[in-house]
Amino acid sequence: MTQEVDENNSHSTDVASRSEGSDRVQVVVDIATDDQEFKKSFNQQTLARTTTLRLKASFHLINYIMMSVCDVMMKSALDTQRLPTVDTTSDELDRLVRQTGASLLNPFEFMIKNGARCAYKVKQEHSFNIKVQELAPKIFQAVRRAYNVTDEELLEAFTPVHNAQAIRNF
Repeated sequence: MTQEVDENNSHSTDVASRSEGSDRVQVVVDIATDDQEFKKSFNQQTLARTTTLRLKASFHLINYIMMSVCDVMMKSALDTQRLPTVDTTSDELDRLVRQTGASLLNPFEFMIKNGARCAYKVKQEHSFNIKVQELAPKIFQAVRRAYNVTDEELLEAFTPVHNAQAIRNF
């Protein structure tokens, strides 16, 4: 069941969504979904051990973190700076380890550009900038490449819509 939000209306409408050849149903919620509707996607054991506020906070926080990772991954794909290799000097490696990358993520703008990746709709009035601090980006990119993990694979792995149910199991 997918919930879509009418841009002129704060109410959600349910739309069935099922991948072809798969029994997996993908649940997408609006950030303003009421508590009773939100709790329908959790099992009774989870509901018994925590509050709805904690569930919603965790769900939204994890979703925003995943959006941030996706945003960083898409931006790093545009970076053409050379990655370190086994021939890189220790001084250069030391510099790269201390290197950081900072960017701002606006969830509303991310949703507009990458709606198919999002687990729910974000209204502009509910959006706020999130500062993302990436540590040693070139070092971690080189490690991923050494283990044959592509940026595209990582991007897909962190795409919120692919993880909506897993976010609820956290």
